[in-house]
Amino acid sequence: MAGYYGFPLEFSVVRGDDFSFSLTWETTAGGAVDISAWVFAYEANEDAVGGTGNIVVADAAMTKSDSGTGTTDTVTIPLSSTDTAVTEGRYKHDLTATVGSDKTTVARGTLTILPSEQD
Repeated sequence: MAGYYGFPLEFSVVRGDDFSFSLTWETTAGGAVDISAWVFAYEANEDAVGGTGNIVVADAAMTKSDSGTGTTDTVTIPLSSTDTAVTEGRYKHDLTATVGSDKTTVARGTLTILPSEQD
C-alpha cells in the first residue's frame, strides 16, 4: 500500500449542507479488497493565504461496508452540516489509510464550499 493511488476528490458543497462520499476498492480483476482493518482519516484545509478553516473526520465516524461481493471494500466519509459550516472557498483535502504501520494518502483533491443562498 505504498504511494498515492490517485483517486481524485473534486467536490462542491453548499455551506452548511450535509454531504457524504464513498470510495470502493477492488482488484484489477474486479474482486473486492478487504479494508476492514484499514484506519482512515479525512482532512480538508482552507487553501487561502492565512486560511484557518479545516474539517476533520476520524475513522470512527466513517462507515465501511460490503458493496455486494462478500468483503468489506467501501468506505463512506460523512461531512455534517456542522463540518461544512466553514468559510466559503477552496479547501485542499485528502483521505489517508493506515494499515499496520504503513500510512498512505489514497485520495486527494479540492473541496469547494459554496455560499448558501440562505446566508
